[in-house]
Amino acid sequence: MADHPCIEIRARSPECVPCRIRLRDLCDEFGVVLGKIAANLRGRFSHAVSEAARDDLVAEVAEAALRGVEGYEGRRGAAFSSWVWAIYLRKRVDFFRRGEPRSVSLDSLEPWQEPEAEDDKEAQDVAEAVYEAIRLMETSGEAECTRLFQDLYRFLGIGKKQKDLAEHYGLKVNSLNQRISRCRRRLKELMGLA
Repeated sequence: MADHPCIEIRARSPECVPCRIRLRDLCDEFGVVLGKIAANLRGRFSHAVSEAARDDLVAEVAEAALRGVEGYEGRRGAAFSSWVWAIYLRKRVDFFRRGEPRSVSLDSLEPWQEPEAEDDKEAQDVAEAVYEAIRLMETSGEAECTRLFQDLYRFLGIGKKQKDLAEHYGLKVNSLNQRISRCRRRLKELMGLA
């Protein structure tokens, strides 16, 4: 359980230390929202975050709220708790970005195995079916689909997006997606998969 004093202690308690939050008479709301933050971490992230790290995160949120409470200009109650919750969400994102050191057991990893000959044969059969379907598309007057597939492959290969390809063709993105979908359906038909 998170061990921040503001969760258990209220402003009326003799143990409460005068702070900026107490001076603004927001201790009760602060304690409630910190308790909800601790419960959220315990409930949603107990499998991914250690108890010590959860406590540290609650302390980081409390510290950030204490430092920034002068900038809070909202109404009392729900607005203050929403403000603290927003701090928590940002701190949680930062926490997961920087990550917590984890140990991975190498015993569970299996050594690399070369693909079996059957897998190679199956992949080769699929590649031949695709090649034959594309050849049929070109000879049957559906060359725009093969050109579209080539351009799509080229654009995605150099890190561009479908939006860029749509601009290249002078289309809206939805229109391009419909063309791609139509060409994929036709390719599947020619491969005998549809």
